[in-house]
Amino acid sequence: MDMDRRGFLECMAWVGTGVVWTAAGGVLSSRTLAQAAETPAGGDFGFVQISDTHIGFKGEANKDVAATLGEAIARINALPTRPAFVLHTGDLTHAQKPGAFDAVAEMLKSVKTERVFYVPGENDVFLDGGKDYLARYGKGTVGGKGWQSFDHRGVHFVGLVNVESYKAKGLGSLGAEQLEWLEDDVRKLSSSTPVVVTTASRRSATSSGSARSRSSTATSTRCCKRSKGTWPSTPRCPRRSPSRRRAARPRPAR
Repeated sequence: MDMDRRGFLECMAWVGTGVVWTAAGGVLSSRTLAQAAETPAGGDFGFVQISDTHIGFKGEANKDVAATLGEAIARINALPTRPAFVLHTGDLTHAQKPGAFDAVAEMLKSVKTERVFYVPGENDVFLDGGKDYLARYGKGTVGGKGWQSFDHRGVHFVGLVNVESYKAKGLGSLGAEQLEWLEDDVRKLSSSTPVVVTTASRRSATSSGSARSRSSTATSTRCCKRSKGTWPSTPRCPRRSPSRRRAARPRPAR
């Protein structure tokens, strides 16, 4: 099932936040964790995306973010088919509150999957430009800088960092070095290879149960088909493949 943005927010905002993605013939389909718990995943393989855990946040939007993450982990572990891996797509912490990275790492040790991959959100680089985040999660990424790619069962996954210089340049700035690496990374792929790209992105959204608009960050998840010998500026996504999934969250601290 494919969800539109409004439906995603209604299902996901602050309650066991997560999406189960299933790859079948290079095309992604998505279900909430609650929906996926009812039936085993088909397709070639599945993985789970979580985002915006904001450990360290205290406020009315979510009075117990650790419990919310714990609920998501419990739902992942209860899935009838174990996910091949988990993607955490940014804002692990809320403005790098003391002890928040440690708390996230400790909780995610209990996830029943082979590996967890990460991309940072702006809250993860808020205080120090990403030094603490990269010290923890930079190992195995390109030059320890956070961006990375890997292959799984014929699908190429790319994780980009677009928040390292967000205070100076705003969100979405990848920089020349990362773009050059991306071009080299996809050049070796055949034109028929499915490519899934994840980054943190900021959009305006309305959270479930509230009529007011809030700023929201989550992942832009794209499944793309590359034209032969080129990397399009706007990826061409399969018709039935969702192009973006977003979850509401509180504004970053200023």
